[in-house]
Amino acid sequence: KQTLYNESNTIALLRFCSKCFSCGGDEKCGSYSDFKAFCKEKNERVLFIPFRGNRFNIIFLIGEIVFYHKDTIRTFLKDVHGANNSLQKMILCLIQKPQLIAACKVLGLVSKLITAPFWRIVEQNINILDMNEYFATLTAYLERQSKDASGFISKEEYPFEMTLIVKDKVFEALVQPDENIDEHAIQFAQLLFCGFHKLVSSAFKEHLPGGKYNNPSDILKEKSKAVIPHNKLSERVFGMLDNFISFRPNASTITNEAFIMFAFNKTSEWLENLPQEEKNKILQMSVTEGRELRKKFQDRCHIIEETRRKKLEEKKLTLAKKEENLLQQREKQTNDIIYYGLWQSKERLETALEEITEEQEKRIAIQAQLRFRQKMLKQKH
Repeated sequence: KQTLYNESNTIALLRFCSKCFSCGGDEKCGSYSDFKAFCKEKNERVLFIPFRGNRFNIIFLIGEIVFYHKDTIRTFLKDVHGANNSLQKMILCLIQKPQLIAACKVLGLVSKLITAPFWRIVEQNINILDMNEYFATLTAYLERQSKDASGFISKEEYPFEMTLIVKDKVFEALVQPDENIDEHAIQFAQLLFCGFHKLVSSAFKEHLPGGKYNNPSDILKEKSKAVIPHNKLSERVFGMLDNFISFRPNASTITNEAFIMFAFNKTSEWLENLPQEEKNKILQMSVTEGRELRKKFQDRCHIIEETRRKKLEEKKLTLAKKEENLLQQREKQTNDIIYYGLWQSKERLETALEEITEEQEKRIAIQAQLRFRQKMLKQKH
């Protein structure tokens, strides 16, 4: 299993390509502008997006993009632009490995046939309990493909309706048969789906046949009507918070929180629809309550700061105690080696053991020698 910088070569290839060929990726080592111009000559559009800042589906999405642009990247770095730095040389090296291209094909097909269609189903805002049918279908599909993924690679089997699949140029490139990589792709897909099936079966356990929510009653469906089947709202909130922290790092948490709540609750529209007298009353009230909220926020900050200080003191005491124990151990090991002497040769070892009469003390002496060499001299063998 090849690794590069403590990650798989496939992930490294995706990350390097995104860094080199996406807009705003790497201004020093990247070549977005030149790659864009080269793609324009071939009537292609650069599809790469930054690897950072994206969460859902990013591995699979960039996998399909790398597979779509693979020939263009190879030609661009080998015959047109040249690999002029370590980043570009690494991409050129990895993009020519058929196993990695096969892995990108698998990731791209997962994006096109599974994750993207599943996300479109989720975005329909249907009842969470109505998702049970899709959960069961996906679980059965993954189990089937984990044993034989040839139907997945040849696009003969789909987990969801075909209308959910976007059949663009990238999809057409992914489904084209290639005898040089398809055999590897089938093997990679089967390994991937084994893990996927285990994960999905655990995550959807209560929604699958035999689970607690598999056959929900109408009352339970009514109670769960407000439960959304996705986390888009929380992702959007954290995305906005990340943007605020990046562009105005000195703003307080309560200020960022106020901006986010004002935007998501559509407070401005609500205020505009109020009578002028009531609006003025609410605005005046908010000024008064704002002072109280800021005071509560400051009190919470002090409590958090005090809690952190106490934890740091506890860590400090723990480290001091650990250091004291370590010194005591070293002192004992040193005293033992002074008593028995440091055995530097086989003859000295045999002589020392002959001088010791009891078997238990011989064992203690040998252990003292080993501990001293391991802990004090840092010898590995």
